[in-house]
Amino acid sequence: MLIITVDIDDLTMARNTKGTILRFKDQLHKVFKIKDLGDLCWLLGIEVKRDRTRQTIMFLQHSYIDKII
Repeated sequence: MLIITVDIDDLTMARNTKGTILRFKDQLHKVFKIKDLGDLCWLLGIEVKRDRTRQTIMFLQHSYIDKII
């Protein structure tokens, strides 16, 4: 299973193996002009931090809170 989220012109993919994501990106690249921005750091204004060693993902809203204050 490959999970894909789309927000206007941004696409985020999630999978437990990188090979599936790479194959899907190759297929997209054959049809569309795409730019790979690397690992996910921000999603809809929320900071995303991943710890591969601990196998955890954190969603942080510090910048959103600072903006409101």
